[in-house]
Amino acid sequence: MIGQTISHYKILAKLGEGGMGVVYKAEDLKLKRPVALKFLPPELTRDDEAKKRFMHEAEAASALQHHNICTIHEIDEMPDSQIFIAMDCYDGETLKERIARGPLPVAEAVDIARQIAAGLSKAHGAGMVHRDIKPANIMVTKDGVAKILDFGLAKLAGQTKLTRTGSTLGTVAYMSPEQAKGAKVDTRSDIFSLGAVLYEMLTGEVPFPGEHEAAVLYGIVNSEPEPLAEQGRDIPGSLQGIIDKALNKSPAQRYQSVLELRNDLETVSSELGVEGTGHRRMTARPGGGKGGSRTKIIIAAAAAVVIVAVLASIVLPRLWRPAPDKTKPALAVMDFRDLATPNDPIVSAGITELVNIGLNETDVVRIISSDYLHDLRRRLFGSSRGAIEESQTMEIARKAGATLFLTGTITQSAAGKLVTWHLVDVRSGDQVKGGGGQVEGNELGTLANRLIDVALPLIARACGVMATNPAPPVEGLTTQSHLAYQYFVAGILAAERARPLESIAELKKAVAQDSTFALAYLWLARIYFGPVGFQQEQLARECAEKAWTLRSRLSTRDRLRLESLRYDLGNRKAEAIATLRAMLKRWPDDRDTMAELEQRLFWNMYFADVVNVGEEGRLLHPDDIYLGGAAYIQSLAYLGRIQESFRVAKSYLEQHPQEAISWVQLAEAYRALGQPDSAEAAYRRAEELDPNRPPIDFARCAYHRGDLKGAIKDFERVLENKSLDQDLRKAMVAGNGLNVNLALLYIEAGRFQRARDVCREYFAKPDVVVVRHLLAMDRTREVLDLVRQWTDQDTTRLTYKRATQIRGFAMVATGDFKGAQSAAEILLNSEAEWGGSASFVARQILAEAALAEHNPDAALDALAAMKRQGVPIGGHVDIDYRTDLARAYRMASRLDEAAGVHKEMLRIYGGHALSHYELGQIYEEMKRPADARKEYTKFLEMWSEADEGLPQLVDARKRLAAL
Repeated sequence: MIGQTISHYKILAKLGEGGMGVVYKAEDLKLKRPVALKFLPPELTRDDEAKKRFMHEAEAASALQHHNICTIHEIDEMPDSQIFIAMDCYDGETLKERIARGPLPVAEAVDIARQIAAGLSKAHGAGMVHRDIKPANIMVTKDGVAKILDFGLAKLAGQTKLTRTGSTLGTVAYMSPEQAKGAKVDTRSDIFSLGAVLYEMLTGEVPFPGEHEAAVLYGIVNSEPEPLAEQGRDIPGSLQGIIDKALNKSPAQRYQSVLELRNDLETVSSELGVEGTGHRRMTARPGGGKGGSRTKIIIAAAAAVVIVAVLASIVLPRLWRPAPDKTKPALAVMDFRDLATPNDPIVSAGITELVNIGLNETDVVRIISSDYLHDLRRRLFGSSRGAIEESQTMEIARKAGATLFLTGTITQSAAGKLVTWHLVDVRSGDQVKGGGGQVEGNELGTLANRLIDVALPLIARACGVMATNPAPPVEGLTTQSHLAYQYFVAGILAAERARPLESIAELKKAVAQDSTFALAYLWLARIYFGPVGFQQEQLARECAEKAWTLRSRLSTRDRLRLESLRYDLGNRKAEAIATLRAMLKRWPDDRDTMAELEQRLFWNMYFADVVNVGEEGRLLHPDDIYLGGAAYIQSLAYLGRIQESFRVAKSYLEQHPQEAISWVQLAEAYRALGQPDSAEAAYRRAEELDPNRPPIDFARCAYHRGDLKGAIKDFERVLENKSLDQDLRKAMVAGNGLNVNLALLYIEAGRFQRARDVCREYFAKPDVVVVRHLLAMDRTREVLDLVRQWTDQDTTRLTYKRATQIRGFAMVATGDFKGAQSAAEILLNSEAEWGGSASFVARQILAEAALAEHNPDAALDALAAMKRQGVPIGGHVDIDYRTDLARAYRMASRLDEAAGVHKEMLRIYGGHALSHYELGQIYEEMKRPADARKEYTKFLEMWSEADEGLPQLVDARKRLAAL
């Protein structure tokens, strides 16, 4: 084939051949780049059904964009029906070829293994299992970067029952026991295979040798590999434990997530003093609050970065930036310890962060984030509170990759305060020549400015650069009012404790003292634009615009943060998230930007990305209370990874047992598992730790256990408290669709008129969630009238989006399917503007339209797309999804599956009365009258206080009487 042109690829040379096909080097004539073309054996795709399944799997694999996964550019078919795959062509060799020369150095083997784990983590997060991890399927470039090849091919070979000979179907030596037995496999099978690969890299031998296939398979299922210590190499003992756990015969006893394996490999790498060659992605989370890792006073700022707001950064797979370049000079500003008032964090943290701000603005040296330093302190010394001790500074600086560190002490003096400082060379451990002295002053800003002025030239000289520009006065980036500054600190601390109302009150005091305090306005905007249900967009917009007029008084980093927020408030979601990603490229260890990105992704329903962000956040800041916390745990559950979510929640609790949020996450995980009693116990512990939590958790647990009337009474009892904040009341009445609320409970009980009354009582202008409740009450014409009034009064794009959503559902109800389709297309085409929630709702509209048109296959396709994106568990969003799924199965005459959906619904949402009604109908169709009677009886019991005349109520009574 050499010299031929296939499609737009000119074949140049043969690269290799194996059981899964022949690989050629080729030139992409369109893009003028080298590629590798793999031609699959014809026997793999002769079966049309197998070919169809493979093409679907290959499309999913092509969407996996990760530094450690081979990039697939195209899957195409030749005129003779032979399939070929075009992929990146790398300059390197397979791991099989590398091992053939002998065992790898320990550090290199561990580095390659953790890179493979990183790639698998991305794939597993997307719901894909490789099934054929082996050295021949790992390419190692000349730069030492590992690339996983051949996603999807093992599954295809298994479907076509290709004989396992030679190098075909995952050379059996790397199969998991469940693969060897022909049982169902999941992500833990890949973990076993990776353990086998790591064993071979370290020893040069496969863990389960044998002269023939049967002997190898017997060893995999029944034998244990020879211990590493008997191989005669100097291998750290910790690696034996990693391999033992990865190669455990029982999937339940193995690593349950490849991220856990990667974390252990990272620990070994640290012990070996190796940074590794593979690039690492960085990530983020909640914008409304700051990390509980320390008492942070002001967000550090730094030099300018050019932002390219690419719409594809949302719609297309994400690419991530490398970790901080630790070969370049870096400075760690350690805490200036306040010896005069050691119990007051304001002075110590205040000066430390102000020094960070000033030095960042000079861009003379990379500043290591304070959060990262404190995270290292927790890991190295176990302490989580207070300033970093002098005895800890050197080890923390070395682990952080710092070239220099700056620190000192604060004492009282006649002039106010005296700062004694010193600048230390981390490599030698000696103070930099001239790098020490004292500065005096009364105000924190004055002290910080004087310290920066004398230290900056020394820092620049030690880094081999010139400090051409002086640092700007830090007061110009914060405030000159000491009292405003104190209020600001109090507001940030309240935000850390997830108390938005208290935080807002303190921040308002700050701007009342200093009307030019841009940073306080920015934080007000961020908190107002918090999670849906609390969100007050108009106030967020007003504060953001006020901060924008004062942006010259913000640091570079905070100006970019404000820019991202304004994009989000202006419904430019792609640009908002692209801005945060660009910030992380410039400041890759900035925990606060990571946290904000994680939250933006979460509330825009990019749950797979949240998982990636959470995993990387946990790697960089493993002890942080927010990164890899609530958003990460919930996203795992929303993606259907319930058991993994539960395991992470338990692990998270072990890290933060005295934090209310840890118990809340465990409770949420129990709710997702359908264990409301355990959830209630966890909620009670959270309430003990934080008595200010909204008092509605127990009502939700009552609903989940099936006590619908009790849940309603609990909600009504809480609302009797006249001191409850009005916004909290609104959240409890109608919420955001992601959680149980009072209006939903009234609808569940058939009390539609009461649901309508309570919504009118609390909402002058119905929002999307309230209108969805009205649609559930069959008040479609009323909804269309409301939408018309709504759009006449408010012509903003956000209102247009919300109106489009509601109009789409209403048009389904009125039979206007073309109109519903049009609304869905508008939403699908507007994802860059409105985020992932637009595409999710669009698919929900399409599913319900397909059901109304009696097209179950189209409905199931739309519902499958929703499931892949992730369905939030806990409220009517999930209930609606499950209801539509059961109806689609029933319409397709898949009655067992329809019944299964409703039974699972009732296991999770015991108070969902309509599942009993629809389950009764399904049992009638299945000719199971006794079961049908039982379900109708339960439904009528739960609807004993329902509005008379409702069609479901009338029909259930007739059906029960007929049975």
